[in-house]
Amino acid sequence: MSGPWFSIFGANSGFDSIEDCFGELSPHIHAIETGLSSDPEMNWRLSTLDSITLLSNSDAHSPSRLGRRPMPSIVPWIIKRSLKRFEKKDRKKTSLHYRILPEEGKYHYDGHRQCGVIFSPSQTRANQYLCPNCHKKLTIGVMHRVEELADRPEGFLPKNAIPSLHLIPLEEVIAEALGVRVGTKAVEAEYERLVDKGGSEFKILLDATPDELASFVPSNILEGIVRMSREKFQLFQAMTAFMGKLPYSREKRQRRSPTIS
Repeated sequence: MSGPWFSIFGANSGFDSIEDCFGELSPHIHAIETGLSSDPEMNWRLSTLDSITLLSNSDAHSPSRLGRRPMPSIVPWIIKRSLKRFEKKDRKKTSLHYRILPEEGKYHYDGHRQCGVIFSPSQTRANQYLCPNCHKKLTIGVMHRVEELADRPEGFLPKNAIPSLHLIPLEEVIAEALGVRVGTKAVEAEYERLVDKGGSEFKILLDATPDELASFVPSNILEGIVRMSREKFQLFQAMTAFMGKLPYSREKRQRRSPTIS
């Protein structure tokens, strides 16, 4: 949605609103995909998007990353029904999002990759939008564009918002625990072993209890999974208190596995 190069609100796109981009066709736009470097919570700050269903969809960079941002309620054979849900922004029928943290996206922050510069919006402004090393123009990231377009404070919760739960991919949890990089043979071997024992990555990260995991997950990896689950549960509590029962409960997940979109 706000990536710098090819998105509707990107720094280089030339549009500050849906109306600027689509003109008289704007009333027919009912859903927008957030992109890797953004999430629904960031975009709740834009009141102009209150009637829009914000989507998170996986991007096929590689097979191991297909489940980074699934929406369990979307399945291909009922796409027409899904489109109706988006048009009505039906929070009861459109599931919450599972996604990686937006900070993991390549264009979340401002910066200059060649010089290894990563800036917050305030740092970018302080440096007059220029790289402090080579003095070339910085690439303006998603966080910066959201701040420019936002008319609400950070943390604002609009009515009928469809929340997201941020997950850390199991490969990254394993790599952190082993002290090596993602993609190494050690990480791949342990990932395959855990998924074989646990049934799937989603079952391990979303459904299995710590006691269930302890039977086959090493303690250093289990610690990372439990810590993430604890933060996820705290978010569930906060969102439930504000919005009532979330639309896609653990009980429903156990009855029907997510379909990756």
